[in-house]
Amino acid sequence: MLTALLLSFVPFVAADRREPDLIVLTSGQEVECRVLYEDDQEVVYSAKRKEQRKPRAEVKEVQSIERSMNEFLQRYEQTPPTDVAALAQLAQFAEDIAKDLESKGVLRAKR
Repeated sequence: MLTALLLSFVPFVAADRREPDLIVLTSGQEVECRVLYEDDQEVVYSAKRKEQRKPRAEVKEVQSIERSMNEFLQRYEQTPPTDVAALAQLAQFAEDIAKDLESKGVLRAKR
């Protein structure tokens, strides 16, 4: 069942962006990047082959595929394998994540 749920992410590929993640700074600037690390103090990312560090106070939003996948896996670990309704909710959660990322231009549906 986990395989089927994880595969719900597979039909999506990076859209027009070169990097899969996006950081929105408090200035409004959007940075296409690869998030390497984040905590309460800073966000570390790679953009244009350079590692960059931004104080967390300067970062308004982080859109990360790994963050979404981690949340999915945490929910999966807490879901009883025999609870069909909970598994259906988990599948819906995965689909909602994919739709949200697609609407933000992070992913696009593979046709």
